[in-house]
Amino acid sequence: GLGDIVIPGFFLSLMLRWDFYQWSQNVQQQQQQQQQSSESDKNKNYYNPIHVEHVSFPKPYFHCTLCGYIVGLGTTLWVMFQFNAAQPALLYLVPACLGSSFGCALVKGQVKALMEYTEEEEEVPAEGGASGEKTLGQK
Repeated sequence: GLGDIVIPGFFLSLMLRWDFYQWSQNVQQQQQQQQQSSESDKNKNYYNPIHVEHVSFPKPYFHCTLCGYIVGLGTTLWVMFQFNAAQPALLYLVPACLGSSFGCALVKGQVKALMEYTEEEEEVPAEGGASGEKTLGQK
């Protein structure tokens, strides 16, 4: 049914957001290192990658999870035709998607960071007791 497309689609979009988060953190770290290494760069304004539209960035988790989804869907179809009976697709899609994203995290050495990632907005207290700005990311 529709849930076989929507639920893995949500997970795929989360992996895409994780890829973007990882990329933006790397860009910000590189900019800080460049700014610290050169005195003349301190007056330059660096762009904030979070506010850049249509920027290209690496998507390893998204691509691994998409491949896992395709393998899971293929497995569902194979089992369905092999046993000549309907199969719940999520039975094969969930382990395939989760396994492929976890495998990518294992290879990249980012299992802990991936498990700690959250989309929950956290309030960062501002100076002077005013309400803080909201950020996304790790706890």
